[in-house]
Amino acid sequence: MNTKDIASLKSAVWFIVKLNILAIPFFLITYYGYSIPEFQNIWAAALGQSISSFGYETATSDHTVGVKVENTIHQIGFSWDSTGWKSLYALTALVFASGVGTLRNKLRFLAFGLPLIIFVNLLRVVTTILFALKFGFQYFDFVHTFLWSVLMVLFVIGVWYYLFFRKR
Repeated sequence: MNTKDIASLKSAVWFIVKLNILAIPFFLITYYGYSIPEFQNIWAAALGQSISSFGYETATSDHTVGVKVENTIHQIGFSWDSTGWKSLYALTALVFASGVGTLRNKLRFLAFGLPLIIFVNLLRVVTTILFALKFGFQYFDFVHTFLWSVLMVLFVIGVWYYLFFRKR
């Protein structure tokens, strides 16, 4: 191994160590089921407004959105995980674990990246619900779990990857 390979290996190991340290609060939040209901309520209100902009009649109560389709009201609970907190946390952890850029550059990047994640998460939730309203709720889990969850992970990694390689 030459000096450059050793430096790259050290950098990679240090990145993994920092990322794992930053993952501790994530796992504690998940393990203890911590949530911020007010944050869920804000998201539910945004979801209700977004769905109503497509012509649906909606009503929001706490973190539940009721959507009227013909004579049926679908109650959609907005869970803590639906807020996208995991994606926001993951991007933040990836950025701070990276050995790329100054603290100022990382904060500037997060000022752009976090709102982008929030927007894409809202798009994810709205399109999943609109799809379920149009084609049936039997497809909700497939679209939510298999399609959008994977796409959100790839999107977060892609946004971070952009930071990482743009600064190299």
